[in-house]
Amino acid sequence: MGSETPLDSINDSTSDYRLTGGCGGISVDLLSSRIETLGHSDVQRLEMGAPILLPAHFSHPRIPADLRAVVEKWPVHGWGRKHPSWAPLTKKVHPNPLRPYTGQSDFIDILQAFQQAAEDAILRMVPAWRGALTPDRVSWRPLELSTRRVRWNARDDLFHIDHFPTRPTGGRRIVRFFFNACDGEDIVWSSTSPLKKLIEDGKAFGQPQVFQDMAGLRRQAIRNQPWWSGFQRQTGLHDAVVKLVHDHLKRDETFQEETVRKLRCFTPGSAWFALTDSCCHALLRGRWLVDITWFLEPDACQFPDLLPTNLLGTVSSPRSRTLLPLDKAA
Repeated sequence: MGSETPLDSINDSTSDYRLTGGCGGISVDLLSSRIETLGHSDVQRLEMGAPILLPAHFSHPRIPADLRAVVEKWPVHGWGRKHPSWAPLTKKVHPNPLRPYTGQSDFIDILQAFQQAAEDAILRMVPAWRGALTPDRVSWRPLELSTRRVRWNARDDLFHIDHFPTRPTGGRRIVRFFFNACDGEDIVWSSTSPLKKLIEDGKAFGQPQVFQDMAGLRRQAIRNQPWWSGFQRQTGLHDAVVKLVHDHLKRDETFQEETVRKLRCFTPGSAWFALTDSCCHALLRGRWLVDITWFLEPDACQFPDLLPTNLLGTVSSPRSRTLLPLDKAA
């Protein structure tokens, strides 16, 4: 890539990265042509788990201050509820049911504009993903990340790889795009080693503990089948194993406290994305974060050895969209 497009990866030597973003209108046609295609080595780092920063001149929708004030008053921040979100495929606002609160239509318009702008930018950087992305949800997090009251396995301030209990991936990869939509506060993000290295460290050094016995991990996932009874027709071995990894990493106090980490501070207007099924990360503080998710078909990835299904030994049928029941998964 050219020198104007800043990149960052979990392998570099920068301990703190600050990027100031631009601003634009609600139009999604303002993306700069200077957003360049990632090179071969950059794509490899991305598929391994490195976060990629967008250029400072990335254009994005502007969130009106009066709409912020309205959304902050929505009663969606109680115990077990993390933030309001919108699903592009179903056109539904979550949590469901959410009454048509004041400003909801404007809220949806803004989230849709963010989703379109972000997808345009990502496909400019990784053209091989065109036609392989399925949109999941667009979330708007107006609350301070460090003080939200949520159950332990929903805490984003603990290191984890992503797992969505109600939306099984079936082996597809998870792409998440983040944007700091706050006017005056940084988003503090931290990441540790990618999934591949975590597995290697677990086998060699016993930490993280969850990766000491990969075959045992898969057997445990099958024994936990009753937990998945409500999603059995949709859920395969891979999602069951990733749930165990997600939960064990969050419960592993030694890993959470002692793992080598890198802190990054993203100033207002900053945007970044990562494959968060292999990028072990934590969101430590900040507010007004826009979070956009897609599922990526594994066939679109250029480095099959970095696919979580291969790393975790949960390959079932990578070229098939059919999601296997857990008791029939390979």
